[in-house]
Amino acid sequence: VNNEPCVMTIVYDITKRKHIEEKLNRYRDSLEVLVKERTEELSQKIVEYKKAEERVREAELRYRTVADFTYDWEYWEAPDGTLNYVSPSVERITGFKAEEFIEDPQLIQRIILPEDIDTWNEHHREMLDKKGQGQLKKPVPEI
Repeated sequence: VNNEPCVMTIVYDITKRKHIEEKLNRYRDSLEVLVKERTEELSQKIVEYKKAEERVREAELRYRTVADFTYDWEYWEAPDGTLNYVSPSVERITGFKAEEFIEDPQLIQRIILPEDIDTWNEHHREMLDKKGQGQLKKPVPEI
């Protein structure tokens, strides 16, 4: 006090702060464990999806190999009328390339002989109703 040096100390109770820090550390550690577990699960799912994707690719290749070498004219028609697939044998049967039918699905209607159009329309309607496959003999003239 009379201009003499003195030491002043300020004391804070940091007990509450330490408890909060400890709690935060526990939450952080818990979150790190959860993130690690979830990352491992996702990694496993990715591996499973890649394997499934490879199986689908292999099945697709087997299908395409069989479909592309079939003697008959095979095609897949989507519900909206577009053709998703037309076998290459269509060219031997009709003289038109598969791509031409895919680009213009109505080409089928235009190449059918007038005397066969009713048979074709009935067959086509049945196949759309059944949502299945069918076989029709001589709907188009062979070239």
